[in-house]
Amino acid sequence: MRLTPAMRDALRRARHEPLRRVHRPGPGHPAWPASAPALAALARRELVKRSADISRRGYRMDVWTITDRGRAALEPRRVIRRLRPLYLAEGWPDLTTDAGRKMRGEPEVFREVA
Repeated sequence: MRLTPAMRDALRRARHEPLRRVHRPGPGHPAWPASAPALAALARRELVKRSADISRRGYRMDVWTITDRGRAALEPRRVIRRLRPLYLAEGWPDLTTDAGRKMRGEPEVFREVA
């Protein structure tokens, strides 16, 4: 799953503690713990769970908690690469992976396919 940098940053912060947005009375809007589109995308993909709560002072609060899928999304992706065979090429000491350019009469492979 591809994550944008904002989504990855929000997930990393949510891994340590839930993200909170407290709606205090007064002028202005409450601050977002991360960008609103990133939080919406994470909730849509079920990487975080959004809930509502009440703060200690009695203010309404939005809370985003990371899920198991979110923790799994933060794990590095495993990349498996096949090694291609390596041949001795016509122009010594060149090596090539192209079987058509290998030295005539030289069937030996220096590196086998893993």
